Amino acid sequence: MINTIILPKTNYVPRIQNAEPLVDPKKFKFGEENSYKVVEIIDEGILKLDTGLIVKFLGVKVIKREETLKYLKEYVLGKEVILKFDFPTLEQDSIKAYVYLKNKIFINAYLIKSGLAIPDLLVQHRYKEKFIEIWKEIEDAKGMDIKYGNK
Repeated sequence: MINTIILPKTNYVPRIQNAEPLVDPKKFKFGEENSYKVVEIIDEGILKLDTGLIVKFLGVKVIKREETLKYLKEYVLGKEVILKFDFPTLEQDSIKAYVYLKNKIFINAYLIKSGLAIPDLLVQHRYKEKFIEIWKEIEDAKGMDIKYGNK
């Protein structure tokens, strides 16, 4: 004979009701096949990938819109990219990430090196200090005096 335990009824209702993920997990690739094809340049800071994933460049603010669009359309559109993350920086239906071409070019850093973007000083991320260093070198090479905000 099996003993059955009957629990008393409670009025408990969970505070968080079946939360839906902000970004569909099917849009991510894991393991060996972790590269994505860039199928659209939505704007100067946003790419659309073959899985439908929308990616924003983590840690950079584009300052030269037209030149950045030209670069992305010429060298990134239709290419395979690899995404790396600090910590999931999810926004509504998009994610912020470090974007690398298959040949290891770090696009986020390249945008700063080429003067198309500046470091986003408001966002904490792994490469913040590196991006600021690159920016300082570029500005010093131009002979400009920059005022830096709080790090």
